Amino acid sequence: MTPKRIFVTGMGMISPLGADVPNSLQALHGSNSGLKPLTRFPAPCLLPVGEIQAGTLPPEPIPATHQYALAAAFEVFRTCTSK
Repeated sequence: MTPKRIFVTGMGMISPLGADVPNSLQALHGSNSGLKPLTRFPAPCLLPVGEIQAGTLPPEPIPATHQYALAAAFEVFRTCTSK
């Protein structure tokens, strides 16, 4: 059986460390933490969470999880076609 080859032609990421791959990687290399106190809704205690900061994405009439997926997908498209 011949091993299958996999080619990564682009990357997309949105995380508590940054809104794209370069900013997220820079934060990782700088040993920054994406954990901060929860701000999206009231919580009974202060818990550190990996929360995507409000304002990272333009407001859309779709759930935030879908916005994050679309942002990462668009970044993949930009990075794989910009070369």
